[in-house]
Amino acid sequence: MGWQKNKTKTLSGAGADVEITGLDSLKFNMFLAHNFVSTSADQDFTVNGSSASVYAQRNSADGAADGTGTSLADVNMRFFNDEDHFHFGYHIWITNEDKLFLAWTVTPDAPGASTAPHRIEWAMKYVPSPDEDLTEMKFNKGAFTNFAADSNLSALATD
Repeated sequence: MGWQKNKTKTLSGAGADVEITGLDSLKFNMFLAHNFVSTSADQDFTVNGSSASVYAQRNSADGAADGTGTSLADVNMRFFNDEDHFHFGYHIWITNEDKLFLAWTVTPDAPGASTAPHRIEWAMKYVPSPDEDLTEMKFNKGAFTNFAADSNLSALATD
């Protein structure tokens, strides 16, 4: 079982979404995203264009107590809205099962080695009804300004 590139998207200019479509639906998936902010941006993560109440999440930011959310329209993977974000995640996509995700987010805090980066660990699930294949992943800017050019979302997958 070897990992292969599924799809990738790099913004050539500023944009509201960093999105990949036409994904090959495979069982085991990874995503990497590096989202640069123009001024400020949310990091609203969705799959398959679904903004219904089909997401639930648990997170821990910089080791603080867990935060949770249920029946969500998206998972906001943001630490601060004015920082670039690097996201890394795994997810499993099995027919007739909840779609489970583990993900990590890192932001720089401030330039230089005199400040430690921020981190967030995520456990998420997506529960589509009816069940569906994975076709799309997206980060949306929310109510803020656009993502900057060179923001990237890449997907790897294997069966």
